[in-house]
Amino acid sequence: MVVLGAAALSCYGPRYGNCVIACTDGCPDGYTCSNNLCLAVNGDRSACSGSATGDGGTCNGWPFTPSNVDLCATDFPGVGSPYAIASGSASMIDTGGLPPYTFDGTTYAVMHVPSFSIGSNSYVSVSGPAALIVIVEGDVSIYGVLDASGMAPGDGLRCSALAGSGVSSQAATGGGGGGGGYGTPGGDGGAGFDATMTSRGSGGQVALNGKTLTPLTFGCPGGPGGAAGSDGSTSGGLGGFPGGAIQISSRTAIAILDPGSVSANGGGGFGGSPGSGAPFASGGGGGASGGSILLEAMTIDVGSGGSVCALGGGGGAGGTTEKGDVSGGNANTQSGCSQARGATIGGGAGGSGAGAQRSAGTGSDGDSSGSAAGGGGGGEGMICLHGTVTELGTIDPASTCP
Repeated sequence: MVVLGAAALSCYGPRYGNCVIACTDGCPDGYTCSNNLCLAVNGDRSACSGSATGDGGTCNGWPFTPSNVDLCATDFPGVGSPYAIASGSASMIDTGGLPPYTFDGTTYAVMHVPSFSIGSNSYVSVSGPAALIVIVEGDVSIYGVLDASGMAPGDGLRCSALAGSGVSSQAATGGGGGGGGYGTPGGDGGAGFDATMTSRGSGGQVALNGKTLTPLTFGCPGGPGGAAGSDGSTSGGLGGFPGGAIQISSRTAIAILDPGSVSANGGGGFGGSPGSGAPFASGGGGGASGGSILLEAMTIDVGSGGSVCALGGGGGAGGTTEKGDVSGGNANTQSGCSQARGATIGGGAGGSGAGAQRSAGTGSDGDSSGSAAGGGGGGEGMICLHGTVTELGTIDPASTCP
């Protein structure tokens, strides 16, 4: 126990719970022995009476303080049943059906369990209106997929308060929508038929929460593409749906092992529509940004073949005057570390969508023949890992937390 306390201090500062560790073998730095229990230096010595009683209970028995919650709050949800998804199964976590919990003005959906496991070849999707926080009293093991990618518009904390949604192309000249920004900026959409900057949707900006994921928020959607024709009679492609938000805090250990993954990727933008009663087709929607993944435990093992990813989606392609395929968008959302691509367009050389895994590119421009512009790619999400990390698998983007 003393070793755990020391490790916690090195990662988080002096947050170890008072009167939790017996000081038979000594106390961590910054703590002293009082009535056989470790107490913070200059702490209230009357707090430690009697003898050590194991882990001190759920409230103060943790070796670190989890982010975005107060375990000692009277309204914090109690411990439920173990969460265990058998191998080869499919399930969903609907945050709208979980107990709501508000911390520092943000309301989350909380799952408080003794253990958390997802078997191999299993897929667990996350949906609903709130960021998901999983508090685990024991170990976490993920051999399957935990996926909060491409969340429906309007879910979660509005990203515009922290960063920027991709901006739509307002001009009726088939410009591409901008990609959503979050961990990195979104890419600009392509210019429309007039080839001016005013017809292009701009990408969203980087979030202002210091890359700590406090509060824990969704990513940002892409902006819609520009309408076509002087009367705007052909609407542009919708922007991609943003990555969601997952926090898993374990008192002991988190293991994401081959072929397990945790992902919160942004969806690709929808394609622009073909011209219909108007001289030009419409622009493609911008890709959405990745969302938020926060993992914290004494040890975090992302094994070879395991992955943690929050990538942006590609922009949708612009329409043509012939025919268009306006599917794609959220349907192109990918789990794991496969980036979502924007919808494609058939029947012509419409401007293509853009956005590589490490760069939110600018959409291709439209042209005077009636082919519209592509949407910009979505920016990266944010990943934070708190604890001693073994990284043999893929973490993309890299952890940004101090």
